[in-house]
Amino acid sequence: VRYGRQAGNRALDRSASREALTHFEQTRVALDELPESRERTEQRIDLCFEQRSALYPLCEFVRLGEVLNEARALAEGLGDQRRLGRALAYQAHLQGLRGEHARAIEAGERACAIAEAVGDLGLRVVANYYLGLTLWNAGDPRRAAEPVRTVIALLKGAPLGERFGMATLPAVLARYVLAAVLAELGEFAEGLAAGEEGLRIAESAGHAYSEVWARYGLGYAHLRQGDFVAATRVLEPGLASCRGIEIRLALPFVAAPLSSAYLWSGRAADAVPLLEEAVEAITAMRILGIRSWIVTFLAEAYLVLGRVAQAREQAEQAVALARAQQQRGFEAWGLKLLGDVHAHAPTEIDQGGAEQAGDAYHRALALATELGMRPLVAHCHFGLGRLDQQSKWKQAPEHFTTAITMYRELSMQSWLEQAEVALNEVGVR
Repeated sequence: VRYGRQAGNRALDRSASREALTHFEQTRVALDELPESRERTEQRIDLCFEQRSALYPLCEFVRLGEVLNEARALAEGLGDQRRLGRALAYQAHLQGLRGEHARAIEAGERACAIAEAVGDLGLRVVANYYLGLTLWNAGDPRRAAEPVRTVIALLKGAPLGERFGMATLPAVLARYVLAAVLAELGEFAEGLAAGEEGLRIAESAGHAYSEVWARYGLGYAHLRQGDFVAATRVLEPGLASCRGIEIRLALPFVAAPLSSAYLWSGRAADAVPLLEEAVEAITAMRILGIRSWIVTFLAEAYLVLGRVAQAREQAEQAVALARAQQQRGFEAWGLKLLGDVHAHAPTEIDQGGAEQAGDAYHRALALATELGMRPLVAHCHFGLGRLDQQSKWKQAPEHFTTAITMYRELSMQSWLEQAEVALNEVGVR
Protein backbone atom coordinates (compact mmCIF):
# COMPACT_ATOMS: atom_id res chain seq x y z
CA VAL A 1 0.00 0.00 0.00
CA ARG A 2 2.76 2.42 0.98
CA TYR A 3 4.85 1.93 -2.15
CA GLY A 4 1.84 1.82 -4.45
CA ARG A 5 0.74 5.23 -3.23
CA GLN A 6 4.26 6.61 -3.56
CA ALA A 7 4.56 5.31 -7.12
CA GLY A 8 1.18 6.80 -8.02
CA ASN A 9 2.06 10.20 -6.63
CA ARG A 10 5.41 10.23 -8.40
CA ALA A 11 3.54 9.55 -11.64
CA LEU A 12 1.23 12.49 -10.86
CA ASP A 13 4.32 14.67 -10.37
CA ARG A 14 5.21 13.87 -13.99
CA SER A 15 1.62 14.58 -15.17
CA ALA A 16 1.34 10.84 -16.03
CA SER A 17 -2.26 10.38 -14.92
CA ARG A 18 -2.91 7.04 -16.61
CA GLU A 19 0.14 5.45 -15.00
CA ALA A 20 -0.78 6.97 -11.64
CA LEU A 21 -4.26 5.50 -11.86
CA THR A 22 -2.83 2.04 -12.51
CA HIS A 23 -0.71 2.27 -9.36
CA PHE A 24 -3.63 3.49 -7.28
CA GLU A 25 -5.90 0.69 -8.45
CA GLN A 26 -3.22 -1.83 -7.49
CA THR A 27 -2.95 -0.12 -4.12
CA ARG A 28 -6.69 -0.49 -3.58
CA VAL A 29 -6.40 -4.25 -4.08
CA ALA A 30 -3.53 -4.42 -1.59
CA LEU A 31 -5.41 -2.30 0.93
CA ASP A 32 -8.23 -4.82 1.01
CA GLU A 33 -5.75 -7.41 2.33
CA LEU A 34 -4.99 -5.40 5.46
CA PRO A 35 -6.99 -6.03 8.65
CA GLU A 36 -9.91 -3.68 9.22
CA SER A 37 -9.03 -0.67 11.40
CA ARG A 38 -9.49 3.08 11.63
CA GLU A 39 -6.06 3.52 10.05
CA ARG A 40 -7.09 1.39 7.06
CA THR A 41 -10.25 3.46 6.61
CA GLU A 42 -8.22 6.66 6.73
CA GLN A 43 -5.86 5.26 4.10
CA ARG A 44 -8.82 4.30 1.92
CA ILE A 45 -10.15 7.86 2.07
CA ASP A 46 -6.74 9.28 1.19
CA LEU A 47 -6.45 6.78 -1.65
CA CYS A 48 -9.81 7.98 -2.99
CA PHE A 49 -8.43 11.52 -3.05
CA GLU A 50 -5.30 10.34 -4.87
CA GLN A 51 -7.40 8.44 -7.39
CA ARG A 52 -9.41 11.60 -7.89
CA SER A 53 -6.21 13.46 -8.82
CA ALA A 54 -5.55 10.89 -11.56
CA LEU A 55 -9.15 10.55 -12.78
CA TYR A 56 -9.79 14.28 -13.07
CA PRO A 57 -7.34 15.10 -15.92
CA LEU A 58 -8.59 12.02 -17.79
CA CYS A 59 -12.23 13.18 -17.46
CA GLU A 60 -13.38 9.83 -16.08
CA PHE A 61 -16.15 11.57 -14.16
CA VAL A 62 -18.36 8.55 -13.42
CA ARG A 63 -15.56 6.79 -11.57
CA LEU A 64 -14.53 10.11 -10.04
CA GLY A 65 -18.00 10.62 -8.62
CA GLU A 66 -17.91 7.11 -7.15
CA VAL A 67 -14.61 7.57 -5.31
CA LEU A 68 -15.65 10.97 -3.95
CA ASN A 69 -18.95 9.60 -2.67
CA GLU A 70 -17.03 6.75 -1.04
CA ALA A 71 -14.56 9.16 0.58
CA ARG A 72 -17.33 11.42 1.89
CA ALA A 73 -19.31 8.52 3.36
CA LEU A 74 -16.22 7.04 5.04
CA ALA A 75 -15.19 10.43 6.45
CA GLU A 76 -18.67 11.05 7.84
CA GLY A 77 -18.62 7.57 9.39
CA LEU A 78 -15.31 8.31 11.12
CA GLY A 79 -16.35 11.80 12.15
CA ASP A 80 -13.18 13.02 10.43
CA GLN A 81 -13.82 16.70 9.67
CA ARG A 82 -10.55 17.30 7.81
CA ARG A 83 -11.16 14.53 5.33
CA LEU A 84 -14.86 15.42 5.05
CA GLY A 85 -13.93 19.02 4.18
CA ARG A 86 -11.62 17.82 1.43
CA ALA A 87 -14.29 15.49 0.02
CA LEU A 88 -16.78 18.37 -0.06
CA ALA A 89 -14.28 20.64 -1.83
CA TYR A 90 -13.64 18.03 -4.49
CA GLN A 91 -17.35 17.38 -4.90
CA ALA A 92 -17.92 21.12 -5.38
CA HIS A 93 -15.58 21.06 -8.36
CA LEU A 94 -17.20 18.00 -9.92
CA GLN A 95 -20.70 19.44 -9.43
CA GLY A 96 -19.59 22.70 -11.06
CA LEU A 97 -18.31 20.84 -14.10
CA ARG A 98 -21.66 19.08 -14.33
CA GLY A 99 -23.49 22.40 -14.25
CA GLU A 100 -24.91 21.89 -10.74
CA HIS A 101 -23.71 25.30 -9.63
CA ALA A 102 -25.99 25.93 -6.65
CA ARG A 103 -25.02 22.58 -5.10
CA ALA A 104 -21.37 23.20 -5.94
CA ILE A 105 -21.30 26.58 -4.20
CA GLU A 106 -23.04 25.12 -1.15
CA ALA A 107 -20.48 22.30 -0.92
CA GLY A 108 -17.59 24.74 -1.43
CA GLU A 109 -18.82 27.07 1.29
CA ARG A 110 -19.30 24.17 3.70
CA ALA A 111 -15.76 22.95 2.95
CA CYS A 112 -14.39 26.44 3.71
CA ALA A 113 -16.30 26.58 6.99
CA ILE A 114 -14.88 23.21 8.06
CA ALA A 115 -11.37 24.31 7.02
CA GLU A 116 -11.58 27.42 9.18
CA ALA A 117 -13.00 25.46 12.11
CA VAL A 118 -10.21 22.85 12.15
CA GLY A 119 -7.46 25.34 11.21
CA ASP A 120 -5.81 23.05 8.67
CA LEU A 121 -3.63 24.94 6.17
CA GLY A 122 -3.87 22.36 3.39
CA LEU A 123 -7.63 22.11 3.70
CA ARG A 124 -7.98 25.90 3.73
CA VAL A 125 -5.97 26.08 0.50
CA VAL A 126 -7.98 23.34 -1.21
CA ALA A 127 -11.41 24.54 -0.02
CA ASN A 128 -10.86 28.19 -0.91
CA TYR A 129 -9.47 27.32 -4.33
CA TYR A 130 -12.43 25.15 -5.28
CA LEU A 131 -14.92 27.68 -3.94
CA GLY A 132 -13.29 30.37 -6.09
CA LEU A 133 -13.25 28.11 -9.14
CA THR A 134 -16.88 27.14 -8.55
CA LEU A 135 -17.93 30.79 -8.37
CA TRP A 136 -16.01 31.50 -11.58
CA ASN A 137 -17.70 28.57 -13.34
CA ALA A 138 -21.02 29.92 -12.06
CA GLY A 139 -20.28 33.20 -13.85
CA ASP A 140 -19.69 35.39 -10.79
CA PRO A 141 -16.16 36.82 -11.18
CA ARG A 142 -16.43 39.40 -8.41
CA ARG A 143 -17.18 36.81 -5.72
CA ALA A 144 -14.65 34.38 -7.19
CA ALA A 145 -11.71 36.75 -6.70
CA GLU A 146 -11.79 36.76 -2.88
CA PRO A 147 -11.23 33.03 -2.16
CA VAL A 148 -8.44 32.65 -4.74
CA ARG A 149 -6.70 35.71 -3.31
CA THR A 150 -7.00 33.96 0.06
CA VAL A 151 -5.22 30.91 -1.39
CA ILE A 152 -2.32 33.03 -2.65
CA ALA A 153 -1.99 34.66 0.79
CA LEU A 154 -2.10 31.27 2.55
CA LEU A 155 0.67 29.90 0.32
CA LYS A 156 3.18 32.62 1.20
CA GLY A 157 6.17 30.86 2.70
CA ALA A 158 5.01 27.40 1.60
CA PRO A 159 7.19 25.43 -0.88
CA LEU A 160 6.13 26.25 -4.45
CA GLY A 161 6.03 22.56 -5.30
CA GLU A 162 3.62 21.67 -2.49
CA ARG A 163 0.41 20.25 -3.96
CA PHE A 164 -1.57 19.61 -0.73
CA GLY A 165 -2.89 16.41 -2.28
CA MET A 166 -4.07 18.07 -5.51
CA ALA A 167 -3.23 17.02 -9.07
CA THR A 168 -1.97 20.51 -9.89
CA LEU A 169 0.14 23.06 -8.04
CA PRO A 170 -2.26 25.25 -6.02
CA ALA A 171 0.13 28.20 -6.34
CA VAL A 172 -0.49 27.98 -10.10
CA LEU A 173 -4.20 27.19 -9.91
CA ALA A 174 -5.07 30.17 -7.73
CA ARG A 175 -3.20 32.52 -10.06
CA TYR A 176 -4.79 31.20 -13.25
CA VAL A 177 -8.28 31.65 -11.81
CA LEU A 178 -7.36 35.09 -10.46
CA ALA A 179 -6.03 36.12 -13.90
CA ALA A 180 -9.29 35.04 -15.55
CA VAL A 181 -11.69 36.62 -13.06
CA LEU A 182 -9.77 39.91 -12.87
CA ALA A 183 -9.80 40.07 -16.67
CA GLU A 184 -13.60 39.83 -16.57
CA LEU A 185 -13.62 42.69 -14.06
CA GLY A 186 -11.24 44.80 -16.14
CA GLU A 187 -8.43 44.69 -13.57
CA PHE A 188 -5.92 43.72 -16.22
CA ALA A 189 -2.66 44.86 -14.61
CA GLU A 190 -3.15 42.67 -11.54
CA GLY A 191 -4.69 39.84 -13.55
CA LEU A 192 -1.86 39.66 -16.08
CA ALA A 193 0.74 39.84 -13.31
CA ALA A 194 -0.94 36.92 -11.53
CA GLY A 195 -1.13 34.92 -14.75
CA GLU A 196 2.52 35.52 -15.59
CA GLU A 197 3.61 34.55 -12.08
CA GLY A 198 1.54 31.36 -12.28
CA LEU A 199 3.19 30.41 -15.57
CA ARG A 200 6.64 31.13 -14.14
CA ILE A 201 5.95 28.86 -11.15
CA ALA A 202 4.65 26.04 -13.36
CA GLU A 203 7.62 26.23 -15.73
CA SER A 204 10.16 26.34 -12.90
CA ALA A 205 8.52 23.28 -11.30
CA GLY A 206 8.53 21.44 -14.63
CA HIS A 207 4.90 20.40 -14.08
CA ALA A 208 3.25 20.17 -17.49
CA TYR A 209 -0.31 19.84 -16.25
CA SER A 210 0.00 22.97 -14.11
CA GLU A 211 1.57 24.83 -17.02
CA VAL A 212 -1.44 24.15 -19.26
CA TRP A 213 -3.80 25.77 -16.74
CA ALA A 214 -1.42 28.67 -16.21
CA ARG A 215 -1.38 29.29 -19.96
CA TYR A 216 -5.17 29.18 -20.09
CA GLY A 217 -5.58 31.84 -17.39
CA LEU A 218 -2.91 34.15 -18.78
CA GLY A 219 -4.07 33.70 -22.37
CA TYR A 220 -7.68 34.40 -21.40
CA ALA A 221 -6.63 37.64 -19.70
CA HIS A 222 -4.77 38.75 -22.83
CA LEU A 223 -7.80 37.88 -24.95
CA ARG A 224 -10.22 39.90 -22.85
CA GLN A 225 -7.92 42.91 -23.00
CA GLY A 226 -7.78 42.56 -26.78
CA ASP A 227 -4.11 41.58 -27.15
CA PHE A 228 -4.75 38.76 -29.59
CA VAL A 229 -1.10 38.24 -30.54
CA ALA A 230 -0.10 37.73 -26.90
CA ALA A 231 -3.09 35.45 -26.30
CA THR A 232 -2.13 33.27 -29.26
CA ARG A 233 1.53 33.12 -28.20
CA VAL A 234 0.57 31.95 -24.69
CA LEU A 235 -2.25 29.56 -25.60
CA GLU A 236 -0.81 27.64 -28.57
CA PRO A 237 1.80 25.74 -26.49
CA GLY A 238 -0.94 24.91 -24.01
CA LEU A 239 -3.06 23.36 -26.75
CA ALA A 240 -0.05 21.35 -27.95
CA SER A 241 0.44 19.99 -24.43
CA CYS A 242 -3.24 19.01 -24.19
CA ARG A 243 -2.86 16.95 -27.33
CA GLY A 244 0.56 15.58 -26.50
CA ILE A 245 0.19 14.23 -22.97
CA GLU A 246 -3.53 13.39 -22.80
CA ILE A 247 -4.83 16.34 -20.80
CA ARG A 248 -8.36 15.88 -22.08
CA LEU A 249 -10.09 18.09 -19.57
CA ALA A 250 -8.06 21.22 -20.30
CA LEU A 251 -8.38 21.08 -24.09
CA PRO A 252 -11.76 22.86 -24.45
CA PHE A 253 -10.74 25.50 -21.89
CA VAL A 254 -7.60 26.32 -23.86
CA ALA A 255 -9.17 25.90 -27.31
CA ALA A 256 -12.04 28.37 -26.77
CA PRO A 257 -10.01 31.53 -26.03
CA LEU A 258 -7.35 30.51 -28.56
CA SER A 259 -10.05 30.25 -31.23
CA SER A 260 -11.32 33.72 -30.35
CA ALA A 261 -7.77 35.08 -30.61
CA TYR A 262 -7.52 33.49 -34.05
CA LEU A 263 -10.87 35.00 -34.99
CA TRP A 264 -9.90 38.57 -34.15
CA SER A 265 -6.49 38.12 -35.76
CA GLY A 266 -8.08 37.43 -39.13
CA ARG A 267 -7.85 33.63 -38.87
CA ALA A 268 -11.56 32.81 -38.69
CA ALA A 269 -11.10 29.70 -40.81
CA ASP A 270 -8.81 28.29 -38.11
CA ALA A 271 -11.12 29.31 -35.27
CA VAL A 272 -14.30 27.44 -36.21
CA PRO A 273 -12.88 23.87 -36.45
CA LEU A 274 -11.13 24.30 -33.12
CA LEU A 275 -14.30 25.58 -31.45
CA GLU A 276 -16.37 22.78 -32.92
CA GLU A 277 -13.80 20.33 -31.55
CA ALA A 278 -14.12 21.98 -28.12
CA VAL A 279 -17.92 21.67 -28.18
CA GLU A 280 -17.64 18.00 -29.18
CA ALA A 281 -15.15 17.43 -26.35
CA ILE A 282 -17.30 18.92 -23.60
CA THR A 283 -20.33 17.04 -24.95
CA ALA A 284 -18.46 13.74 -24.90
CA MET A 285 -17.07 14.42 -21.41
CA ARG A 286 -20.40 15.84 -20.20
CA ILE A 287 -18.80 19.04 -18.92
CA LEU A 288 -22.08 20.92 -18.92
CA GLY A 289 -20.88 23.67 -16.62
CA ILE A 290 -18.92 25.54 -19.31
CA ARG A 291 -21.03 24.75 -22.35
CA SER A 292 -22.72 28.17 -22.52
CA TRP A 293 -19.30 29.87 -22.31
CA ILE A 294 -17.86 27.88 -25.22
CA VAL A 295 -21.03 28.06 -27.34
CA THR A 296 -20.86 31.87 -27.09
CA PHE A 297 -17.39 31.77 -28.65
CA LEU A 298 -18.72 29.51 -31.41
CA ALA A 299 -21.64 31.87 -32.14
CA GLU A 300 -19.18 34.76 -32.37
CA ALA A 301 -17.08 32.88 -34.92
CA TYR A 302 -20.10 31.97 -37.04
CA LEU A 303 -21.18 35.61 -37.05
CA VAL A 304 -17.77 36.89 -38.19
CA LEU A 305 -17.86 34.35 -41.03
CA GLY A 306 -21.32 35.60 -42.07
CA ARG A 307 -23.13 32.41 -41.02
CA VAL A 308 -25.82 34.50 -39.34
CA ALA A 309 -28.50 31.83 -38.89
CA GLN A 310 -26.06 29.47 -37.19
CA ALA A 311 -24.74 32.32 -35.07
CA ARG A 312 -28.23 33.17 -33.89
CA GLU A 313 -29.00 29.54 -33.06
CA GLN A 314 -25.82 29.16 -31.01
CA ALA A 315 -26.24 32.52 -29.24
CA GLU A 316 -29.80 31.67 -28.21
CA GLN A 317 -28.60 28.28 -26.98
CA ALA A 318 -25.81 29.92 -24.96
CA VAL A 319 -28.25 32.31 -23.24
CA ALA A 320 -30.72 29.50 -22.50
CA LEU A 321 -28.01 27.27 -21.04
CA ALA A 322 -26.62 30.07 -18.87
CA ARG A 323 -30.06 30.91 -17.52
CA ALA A 324 -30.89 27.29 -16.81
CA GLN A 325 -27.68 26.93 -14.79
CA GLN A 326 -27.90 30.40 -13.20
CA GLN A 327 -24.60 31.54 -14.73
CA ARG A 328 -25.30 35.25 -14.82
CA GLY A 329 -21.90 36.36 -16.08
CA PHE A 330 -21.98 33.91 -18.96
CA GLU A 331 -25.59 34.90 -19.64
CA ALA A 332 -24.40 38.50 -20.02
CA TRP A 333 -21.80 37.49 -22.61
CA GLY A 334 -24.41 35.42 -24.46
CA LEU A 335 -26.88 38.33 -24.51
CA LYS A 336 -24.24 40.69 -25.83
CA LEU A 337 -23.45 38.23 -28.63
CA LEU A 338 -27.18 37.83 -29.34
CA GLY A 339 -27.33 41.61 -29.70
CA ASP A 340 -24.47 41.44 -32.20
CA VAL A 341 -26.35 38.80 -34.18
CA HIS A 342 -29.59 40.80 -34.35
CA ALA A 343 -27.69 43.99 -35.18
CA HIS A 344 -25.91 42.31 -38.08
CA ALA A 345 -27.91 43.40 -41.12
CA PRO A 346 -31.28 43.15 -39.29
CA THR A 347 -33.25 42.83 -42.53
CA GLU A 348 -31.53 39.49 -43.16
CA ILE A 349 -33.09 38.12 -39.97
CA ASP A 350 -36.42 39.89 -39.42
CA GLN A 351 -37.89 43.37 -39.38
CA GLY A 352 -37.67 43.59 -35.61
CA GLY A 353 -33.95 42.82 -35.61
CA ALA A 354 -32.90 46.28 -34.45
CA GLU A 355 -35.35 46.25 -31.55
CA GLN A 356 -34.26 42.74 -30.54
CA ALA A 357 -30.62 43.78 -30.73
CA GLY A 358 -31.24 46.79 -28.51
CA ASP A 359 -33.13 44.69 -25.98
CA ALA A 360 -30.33 42.09 -25.83
CA TYR A 361 -27.63 44.74 -25.46
CA HIS A 362 -29.51 46.51 -22.66
CA ARG A 363 -30.09 43.28 -20.74
CA ALA A 364 -26.42 42.36 -21.15
CA LEU A 365 -25.43 45.85 -20.02
CA ALA A 366 -27.58 45.63 -16.89
CA LEU A 367 -26.12 42.25 -15.90
CA ALA A 368 -22.54 43.27 -16.67
CA THR A 369 -22.92 46.48 -14.67
CA GLU A 370 -24.34 44.61 -11.68
CA LEU A 371 -21.51 42.04 -11.76
CA GLY A 372 -18.75 44.62 -12.26
CA MET A 373 -17.72 43.22 -15.67
CA ARG A 374 -16.36 46.48 -17.06
CA PRO A 375 -14.91 45.19 -20.37
CA LEU A 376 -18.31 43.74 -21.21
CA VAL A 377 -20.00 47.01 -20.22
CA ALA A 378 -17.74 48.80 -22.70
CA HIS A 379 -18.55 46.24 -25.42
CA CYS A 380 -22.29 46.72 -24.83
CA HIS A 381 -21.96 50.47 -25.31
CA PHE A 382 -19.93 49.86 -28.47
CA GLY A 383 -22.62 47.52 -29.76
CA LEU A 384 -25.40 50.01 -28.95
CA GLY A 385 -23.43 52.72 -30.73
CA ARG A 386 -23.13 50.66 -33.89
CA LEU A 387 -26.81 49.75 -33.68
CA ASP A 388 -27.82 53.42 -33.44
CA GLN A 389 -25.38 54.15 -36.24
CA GLN A 390 -27.36 51.77 -38.46
CA SER A 391 -30.74 53.16 -37.54
CA LYS A 392 -31.37 56.58 -35.99
CA TRP A 393 -27.90 58.02 -35.22
CA LYS A 394 -29.12 60.07 -32.26
CA GLN A 395 -27.43 58.22 -29.42
CA ALA A 396 -24.54 56.67 -31.33
CA PRO A 397 -21.99 59.37 -30.36
CA GLU A 398 -22.90 59.03 -26.67
CA HIS A 399 -22.47 55.25 -26.68
CA PHE A 400 -19.25 55.42 -28.69
CA THR A 401 -17.83 58.05 -26.37
CA THR A 402 -18.63 55.92 -23.31
CA ALA A 403 -17.02 52.89 -24.93
CA ILE A 404 -13.93 54.89 -25.90
CA THR A 405 -13.55 56.27 -22.39
CA MET A 406 -13.79 52.80 -20.86
CA TYR A 407 -11.52 51.15 -23.42
CA ARG A 408 -8.90 53.82 -22.75
CA GLU A 409 -9.16 53.41 -18.96
CA LEU A 410 -8.87 49.63 -19.31
CA SER A 411 -5.97 49.81 -21.85
CA MET A 412 -8.00 47.79 -24.38
CA GLN A 413 -6.09 49.25 -27.31
CA SER A 414 -7.43 47.22 -30.24
CA TRP A 415 -11.05 47.87 -29.20
CA LEU A 416 -10.27 51.53 -28.52
CA GLU A 417 -9.07 51.97 -32.09
CA GLN A 418 -12.22 50.37 -33.52
CA ALA A 419 -14.47 52.58 -31.40
CA GLU A 420 -12.58 55.73 -32.39
CA VAL A 421 -12.99 54.86 -36.07
CA ALA A 422 -16.72 54.31 -35.52
CA LEU A 423 -17.13 57.65 -33.74
CA ASN A 424 -15.29 59.43 -36.54
CA GLU A 425 -17.65 57.86 -39.08
CA VAL A 426 -20.63 59.20 -37.14
CA GLY A 427 -19.03 62.64 -37.11
CA VAL A 428 -18.55 62.56 -40.89
CA ARG A 429 -22.17 61.61 -41.46
